[in-house]
Amino acid sequence: MIRIIILLLFITYSGFSQPYYTRLRAAFTAEGMGIAPVAMFSADVPLMYRDKSILNAQVGIGISGRLFYYISPTLSSSITHNFLFNPFHKSLCKPDPNYKQWEYYGEMGLGLSIFNPIYGAALPGKLYKYSYLSPTGILGLRIHLVREKWIHIFKFRFTPFLDRKFVPWYGFGLGLGWR
Repeated sequence: MIRIIILLLFITYSGFSQPYYTRLRAAFTAEGMGIAPVAMFSADVPLMYRDKSILNAQVGIGISGRLFYYISPTLSSSITHNFLFNPFHKSLCKPDPNYKQWEYYGEMGLGLSIFNPIYGAALPGKLYKYSYLSPTGILGLRIHLVREKWIHIFKFRFTPFLDRKFVPWYGFGLGLGWR
């Protein structure tokens, strides 16, 4: 009898220890006007999982400047904490989220862009002429569409530069991640 009770406790524990969201191994995203002021191609990797949140790192290369005029390459990175808005309501009979489910996350974090010093007027206003580091805040909405093997990612971000020399930017991104 004691063995049956212990077995039932382990089964219940494993059913309740499943996360409230679909875990993402890694992703590639293309972003416009986010951390890099014009466009960026990046890799996203989750660093740490919590019950209803994810700590995520992003590194990418991109461009800044005016389109077809004073284009400067950038190296950009960010670290964000994503909070789940619609947690999966799990039970013992259904411990995992379904496929074709939408998951919504609030995104907060910090980013850093490194601009090339060769192109001195890569951003409006011609405010820098040397190698330039630009820290930025990140506040946004991240949406995952979960499929059987893939996770489609949509990002909408407000990225104000913390430098005060540049105007705040709004960005968007599309990505594809795998489970």
